[in-house]
Amino acid sequence: MKTNKDNEGSIFTILRELPLIKGVSQTRLQQVAGHVPLHFIKYADGDEIAVAGQECTHLKFIVSGSVRVEIVASNGRFSVAQTLAGPNVIAPEYLFGRTNRYPGTATAIGPVGMMQITKDVYRSMLAEDPVFMLNYLNVLSSAAQKGQMALAEAASGSVEQKIACWVQGMTQPGSTDIVMCSHGRDMNTLLGVAKASYVAVVEKLKAQRIVESDSLRAIRVISRQELLDSLTADSGN
Repeated sequence: MKTNKDNEGSIFTILRELPLIKGVSQTRLQQVAGHVPLHFIKYADGDEIAVAGQECTHLKFIVSGSVRVEIVASNGRFSVAQTLAGPNVIAPEYLFGRTNRYPGTATAIGPVGMMQITKDVYRSMLAEDPVFMLNYLNVLSSAAQKGQMALAEAASGSVEQKIACWVQGMTQPGSTDIVMCSHGRDMNTLLGVAKASYVAVVEKLKAQRIVESDSLRAIRVISRQELLDSLTADSGN
């Protein structure tokens, strides 16, 4: 793992594309590029970028390459993995609050370039610029709303709604190659639905090329957005 310094122009170009920073004025971005301590880090294939349970002390932005993030339930009976590509940020909603530890482990897929901002520095950025604050509040609001939706659909939703809400609640926008696995029991049992209903829905989603599955214990989501779009379309009919 190596660190490197970029010139101010390159940093400005990078900042302009990063989530949580988009929409900030050019003048402010130039100030950030020139005065805010930014840490650029390179990771090799297989390097751990964040570890489940580790305290979240930095915002970790993916500048280049892809990262595999896996979350495993505390009892080991369920896991969800996703791939995030740059530009993206790893679990930003865990930077503050009582639960400020990473929910999953992030591992580099091939060479990866990251940019980190410490919690204290980012706190100052939030206080100094309303766009930074609005961007972060939108992330927090989205995370809270996804959690409420998942609870509601888990209680009374259709099989499709349950699957879509699990994916929406446990993965980040823009993630790809999402794999949900149940360890020790079938997915329909975990979702609380009848086996026949679960199989019928999965076969339908497979025919639409939205998911892949050859086992009752795993689903691979080919397109996160198409899965969520199909849910919206179904609810409107």
